[in-house]
Amino acid sequence: MGTPVYAKLAGLEDGWISTADGGKKFPLENKNLLIGRYRGAKGVKTGFTGRAGKCLAAFAERDGNRVLLILLNAPDRWWKAEEILDAAFALGSGAPPGRP
Repeated sequence: MGTPVYAKLAGLEDGWISTADGGKKFPLENKNLLIGRYRGAKGVKTGFTGRAGKCLAAFAERDGNRVLLILLNAPDRWWKAEEILDAAFALGSGAPPGRP
């Protein structure tokens, strides 16, 4: 999430973008159900393919701790993501003092 524009767009629940000349507007709808529902969720990517099933790349941040989660073939990806993110945040940073 190092690109500020991407980070902002990935974290929107919905919105609008326009062409460079402002002539046309297009709706944005975030399919990531964690956005607006899970505290600290910043977004990233949802998806589905026949071989990989329902997938999710999720990023969340709380109290300076950041978690990146990737789920593949996860039929209950929203509930599983919340469960894993909660467990990760419960662990804290896991880094030795003075380390990121």
